[in-house]
Amino acid sequence: MDVDTLYSIPLNLQAQNMDEIVCKKLHLDTPAADMTEWAALRDKVKNLSGEVKIALVGKYVQLPDAYISVNEALKHAGYTIDANVKIDYFDSEKLTAENVADELKGYDGVIVP
Repeated sequence: MDVDTLYSIPLNLQAQNMDEIVCKKLHLDTPAADMTEWAALRDKVKNLSGEVKIALVGKYVQLPDAYISVNEALKHAGYTIDANVKIDYFDSEKLTAENVADELKGYDGVIVP
């Protein structure tokens, strides 16, 4: 199953009664899950209206997963302000006192993890 956001998966599973099936199999007597807040979060994530541009300056920017926890934290922070977070990566060894102002101009924030 393809989904537009990971936040859709629990709602899709509930729509297929997966929660009931698992609880029944495990002999758990639980009330139906109220997924109202989860659905609201999913809807918010799918309809972000703003954008925040962040420059991430690091030594390992060529490695895709080197800053994954920072990326995810920024993405979730963006949800709270109704904004997509666009991250551009800059190799710290290629920035100099002469070029740093020009390279990082136009960003809403700079992170150096």
